[in-house]
Amino acid sequence: MSQVLALMGRLFAILIGYAAATFAASAFLHLVWSSGADLGGEASGFVIGSLAVSAGILAVMFANFAFFPAAVFIGLSELAGWRDWLAYALAGAAVAILVTAAGRYGVDGTVFIEPPGPPRPREGLPGGPGALVETVAAGMVGGIAYWLVAGRGAGSWRRPPRARIPPLP
Repeated sequence: MSQVLALMGRLFAILIGYAAATFAASAFLHLVWSSGADLGGEASGFVIGSLAVSAGILAVMFANFAFFPAAVFIGLSELAGWRDWLAYALAGAAVAILVTAAGRYGVDGTVFIEPPGPPRPREGLPGGPGALVETVAAGMVGGIAYWLVAGRGAGSWRRPPRARIPPLP
């Protein structure tokens, strides 16, 4: 019974950690994108409020797009018991690269209809080295946020409970 409770608690921590990771990545990108904007003046409260709402909406989109690659890395980290922050930062960067590549080159089946050859990037998506660096950095921030919430206890549900030693008389 205690194993089941430990596993359920771990699953809850993973869900909260994933939500924190997507929101942290979104907030990081919003900070990067708005760093050059003038947020002072009369409309500063409106601008900051709209950035907070926009960060939440973008976090939901990140959670949707990154679910499957992140689930693979989360599963591997739980089974292997990874507890190092660097492993989660690198996994976040890898998830960001995978999601960016999937969005840039398409995973909706149209790539199989196109003639053979290298895949062509979709039009209208931001590109260039700056966008890739921002994306990878946001993935790393998300990975570290996940580690802060749930990664430090990875694999803890697999360990047997400690034996209680009675106190000495």
